[in-house]
Amino acid sequence: MNAQGMIGVGTKPYTPPKKVTIQRCTLDGARRNNISINACDGVVIENNVIRNAGVDTTIGPGFGIDIEGYGEGDIDFEVPVNVVIKNNTFRGNREHSMSNYNGYGVVIEGNFSDHTISYGFGTDTVIANNVIICTDAKVEAIRCEGVSNGLVGNNVTITGNVVKGFVKGIQASGKDVVVAGNTISDGRLGIQAYLAENVLVSGNAVHHCEVSAYRIGHSKNVSLVNNKAFAVNGYAIEVFQSPVKPSDPDEEPAITCNLVASNLISKCRGGIKVEDSDVSVMGNLIDLREYEGPLASLYDISFDKNSNVAIKGNRIVGAKKFAIYGEGRSGKRVLISDNDIAETKSITAVLIKEGVRPQVIGNNISFDRNSDGGIGIYLQATSNAVVARNSVYSNSGFSLTNAIRTNESNHSKVLQNVAVGGGLLLSQGDTTMGNTVV
Repeated sequence: MNAQGMIGVGTKPYTPPKKVTIQRCTLDGARRNNISINACDGVVIENNVIRNAGVDTTIGPGFGIDIEGYGEGDIDFEVPVNVVIKNNTFRGNREHSMSNYNGYGVVIEGNFSDHTISYGFGTDTVIANNVIICTDAKVEAIRCEGVSNGLVGNNVTITGNVVKGFVKGIQASGKDVVVAGNTISDGRLGIQAYLAENVLVSGNAVHHCEVSAYRIGHSKNVSLVNNKAFAVNGYAIEVFQSPVKPSDPDEEPAITCNLVASNLISKCRGGIKVEDSDVSVMGNLIDLREYEGPLASLYDISFDKNSNVAIKGNRIVGAKKFAIYGEGRSGKRVLISDNDIAETKSITAVLIKEGVRPQVIGNNISFDRNSDGGIGIYLQATSNAVVARNSVYSNSGFSLTNAIRTNESNHSKVLQNVAVGGGLLLSQGDTTMGNTVV
């Protein structure tokens, strides 16, 4: 579909096709695309079978539907507007089932697809209630390129889709994106926010993935809340290089508010991993006890020395390795507070290596080991740490090696802690006050 004339060019008025409907057709085996929309204002494509686009493999793009207006930079000459693609069946199209490369106001709803649905640089797009199933490991079920030139965001909602068998379920890139209520299974990676800003990932369920359920990478202001990860052979959630590092290696990245909160993680190899990022990890439930993969379990929560973390109010049950493991350095903030670490089976519940002024405050740590040993809170080579108001105890009848150990660190403040079944092993330079050892 093309317009007569172009926007702002010549004397001929720009006149796009309007009120076009394509219904109950079979569109099969086009040389390039089965349907191409360059310009329109109001198109409905409904109840069609759209298959085998791109039979000429020497020419692209090979899409079932291609929505792609013409422009240069941030100037539009032809604009696809107000397109509804509903209740169609896409099969065997060479590259994508459909692509909204740069359309405005596009709704993609209730379709069956065996290949990628892309919102490209599209704006005001809804991708809802589609079934997207792959049997030959195609790359992504739903993907994006970024924000159109001259616009502030994509304003995209991806909701209610069922995705199975893709290498990557959903890649949310660009700005102003909501990914909510989708179900993804049997792939390598479930949902990824990548090169993204102001993204909400909420209420999704990712099952049986090989690498990771959720990833946040090179992004900022991403909220990953109220999601479920089940039976993942890697970390359920990974956050890396978020915020994006500046081009000047000597410049510190700006602090942003990435949030990982209230997620349910079960039967996975690992819980939450943070690298080179600023993240609040709050209110998550992590239970890795039933992981049955061929490799040993990973940490429940971990972070590296290049991260700022606030790890608050999480419940970690039955940790086999470290419940919380982290590394710090000068200039990075570490807060570990009000976590319930229950039925720990590992040698150490909380281990922090290096860093200045880490805070470990108000945590409740219980062990359920079948032999003596175990350290509740262990600081190695830190300085000026605060370890306060924590409770550490063994509820299995076996003794702990130490409830709190800071003897390899300097000038820790160990205040008002309760230790049951294991004592305190502190440095001579530590400040202590109000601790109870039973």
